[in-house]
Parts: sequence; structure tokens; C-alpha cells
Amino acid sequence: LAAEKAVTENGVQAFGWKYDDSYTSKTVTSMSDIQKYAKSGKKYILKLNKNINISKQINVMNNTKLVIVSTGSDKFSLKVNNMSKDPNTYSDMFRVEKGSSLTLGDNEKNGKHGVILDGRGIAHMGRLVCVEVGGSLNIYPETEIKNNNSMDGRGSGIINKGTMMMYGGTISGNKFATTEKNFQEVNLKDDDDKTYCHGGGLRNDGNCTIKDGTISGNTAATGGGIYTTGPDYESDQKEAVLKITKCKIENNKALGTDRGTGGGIVVGSYMGSYYDKTLKKNVPYVKNGGTLIIDGGGNNEVHISGNTAGNGSFGIAGGIMNNGYADIQNCIIENNQASSKGAIKNGSYDHTKPDIIYNGKSHHEGTMNLDSVSIRNKVARETGADGTPSSSAVGNHGNMTIKNSNIHDNTSKGLANCGTETGQPVTLTVQDTEIYRNKSDGIHAYGEKSGAVIDGCNVHDNSGHGIRNSRTLTFSGGTTTSEQNGTENKFYYGLKNNAGGDIKIRTGLNITKSASNGISNAGSIILAAGNTLTVKENSIGI
Repeated sequence: LAAEKAVTENGVQAFGWKYDDSYTSKTVTSMSDIQKYAKSGKKYILKLNKNINISKQINVMNNTKLVIVSTGSDKFSLKVNNMSKDPNTYSDMFRVEKGSSLTLGDNEKNGKHGVILDGRGIAHMGRLVCVEVGGSLNIYPETEIKNNNSMDGRGSGIINKGTMMMYGGTISGNKFATTEKNFQEVNLKDDDDKTYCHGGGLRNDGNCTIKDGTISGNTAATGGGIYTTGPDYESDQKEAVLKITKCKIENNKALGTDRGTGGGIVVGSYMGSYYDKTLKKNVPYVKNGGTLIIDGGGNNEVHISGNTAGNGSFGIAGGIMNNGYADIQNCIIENNQASSKGAIKNGSYDHTKPDIIYNGKSHHEGTMNLDSVSIRNKVARETGADGTPSSSAVGNHGNMTIKNSNIHDNTSKGLANCGTETGQPVTLTVQDTEIYRNKSDGIHAYGEKSGAVIDGCNVHDNSGHGIRNSRTLTFSGGTTTSEQNGTENKFYYGLKNNAGGDIKIRTGLNITKSASNGISNAGSIILAAGNTLTVKENSIGI
């Protein structure tokens, strides 16, 4: 690369408009032109000055380095046109093979040279881009990956098994052709669901970094926007990671036949093998669960908003569904919708599945850390017998830590420790977090084999109980306050401990201004020596 544009990140070249002399520039006007250069084994910049219809798969192979850009003042499109529906062969617009790379657009003048890959909503047996193990894809501003309608259930816009860098652009409007006769569903546990599909916008089985861009309006049964999981079974890598530092993930939908899960993002678990109808054999799925790393920096530049799980049918986790390992910092998660767990569901650890490797360390599936995250205005439609919201914005079934965060203004409970789904213990730690103005309980700890620790939190102005417990709950570390809860019903309490509940207070705990009792106890509460429990200005004390 020319010196003024030379950038390398994670071993992937970040191209600019200036190239060294090893790149040959060609203007292309047909699909056959692109096919010829894509398998040349050389470095080419292909310039589009018109829209081109694509009717056959283009294989980027033989260590070819291919850059495609628009020229002039307009962006030009490569459009799906009568691509194959044959179930015996894949038909991706681009397939990037081991040792080769595809770059779409460049970083000159805010994406002046972006290109459009347009599926036009036409069903075919593949994605717009498939990056094979050892291949790489770079996406630059103003590039669009849109409107694909895949007959294969594993990623519609893009499937990445190699390395992908996204510096800008959009992945939008991609979906699955589930009504087509030869649609290949992801056939796992539910053999009756013939429409099961993953990752409407992007499916990641490799290493993907999103530094900027938008992923919007995509649809799948699970992972409407993104589905990320562990390394592809053919890869020699031990980990597969999706990293996001700046991105809008918005208005995606998870709409399955019986349910939808993870409208915005799903972090997948290890799932054994499945029968590939195209290859006509059982294929190992991935080596282990996926890893999601989000850090939006001081300006919270990752927004996950307006996503939906379920549409009349039951839906879980409008924003994020984690069945792998997730570490999320400096992020806004807002206005997502699901019947259950409107914002986030953290799944359970299953001891029969392999651990996830990230940065050389092992993590159980169902491990999630939130730091400096704002979660607000989730709509969880599930209700209890009394008609009040019974679900929560955030629901934990695994091992979850939340600190320095805000869970507020949700039309449901704020946070629930929901219990095991696999028989393994469930742990929740909430530290230095504010939970307020939710339309039911602030915190509800109730699930089987679950234990929660609350450290220095402020739980206030929730419509239901401030804190409700039916299992094991410990207050430790900094002083926790439950103030002015039960705002819409005089029978709600600052702290309610149900029969079978076991509470240990090992720090300061202040319970004030509750609509009814400060404390209602039908279980066991122990105040450790040397600590202070303050119950004052409630309608009823204890």
C-alpha cells in the first residue's frame, strides 16, 4: 500500500484509494470480467461505472486480492439475477476462499467509492458474501449489503468463517426464503421447524471486527441482525470473536415459526452436528460457543435499538441473546421488544458442552459481563395472572455480572435472576448500578439453583417491589438503597422476601419511603454483626 494509506489491523489490510504498483486497475462492465479477475491469483482494483447483474457465483480464489469500487459521482450495484436455487450446490454472489481477500469500497472522501451488493429479494441458495476459512473481507463506508433472500439458513447477507473488518457501510434488509421448497433450515433439536435460520444480516463463525456501520432491518428466526458463534469446524482457530466498537444495530427482527430469539444479536452455543442437505451428510457445526466483545468508548457509540423478537408468537430477548461468552461495555440498549426478556437474556451453562476460549482463557457458556451499559424502555409483553408485567428487561439464567450501569424506564421488571435451565448453578452480581422507574419490580431473584449478590446499588421509584427474593440473596460491599418503590400500588414493598427466601445482609441496607411495608418477610433474613439495616419513612415498617 502507498505509505500515506498503509494501515494494518488484526492482520487485515485496511485499503485506501491509493495503492502501490502491485495493484492493477481495471474497469469492468460484466459478470464475466469480475469472474476472470477474481480467480487470477493477482491484485486487482475493479472499477464499476455501471450496474451489473450477477447470475452465477463469483469465486475469489488462488490468493487473489480483489478490490471493487464505484467510479464517478454515483454508487453502482452488483445485483442478483436468476441465481441458482439448486439444493445440491451453493450459490453465493461472492465466495472468498482461503488465502484470498475481497474489499468493497474504500476510505477515500467518506466512502465516495462505495459499492452495492443487492439481492433484490430474489430467492437463491446462498448469501451475498461467503468468507471461507482463511479468507478475508473488508467493508468500507457507503458500501451496502442488502436485500438478500437466502435459501440456506446460515446467514443471509454475509457468512464469515474467516476474517472480516467493517469500517462503515450498511448491512440491511436481508432475510431468508423459508417458503421455498428447497429451503435448507438449520436442523438442530427441533426437526419440526422447517424454517429455522440464523443471522439475517451477518452470521459470524470466524473473527469479525465492526469499527463503524449500521446493521438494520434484517430478519431471521434467531439473531435477526447478527448471529455469532464459535470457530467453524474446518478452522484451525480455537476462538471466534465478534468485536464491535462503533455500530448501530437497529430495527432487526427475530421471527421464528414458534418463537423468535435475539432480535438484535445472538451469541450462539455449541450445537454438535447437523445434516447438510446440499453436501448430503452430517457436518460438525462449530467447535464451541461464540464470543461477543462490545466497547463503545466514552461516547457510548454502540447502539442496539428498536429490535424485536417474536411477532404475535412468543419471543425472547429483543436486544441480545447470549448463550456463549459476552463482555459488553459503554453501550446503549433501548426500545427493543420481546414477550420475555425485552432487552437481554443470558443463557445457562451446560457442563456437557466445551468451554469457550477467548484471549487464551476458558469461559463457560452463559457468561455475561455488563459495564457502563444503559438499558431503557424495553417492552416485555409477558404478564402474570394479575395483569402486571411478569417478565423483565434483563433476565439471567447463567453467570452474570452487572456494574456501573442503569436499568430504567422499562415497561416490565428491571432485572430478574431467573434460575437454571440445565441444572447448573446460576449466579448474579450487581454492583454500583441504578435500577429505577421500571413498571414492575426493580430486582426479582427467584429462579431454581440461583444466588444473587447486590453491592452498592440504588433501587428506586419502581412500580412494583424494590427488591423481591425467593432464593438466595446477599447484600455485601457498598451500601444498597431501596427507596420509594411501589409507586403504583400500596401493596408493594421495599424488600419482599418470599417463603424459602434466604437473605444475608453483610453491609449497610437502607429501605425508605415504600408504598407499603419497608420489609415483608416470609423466609429468613440475617443481619450480620457490625452492619446497619435502616427502615424508615415507609407506610409500614416491617
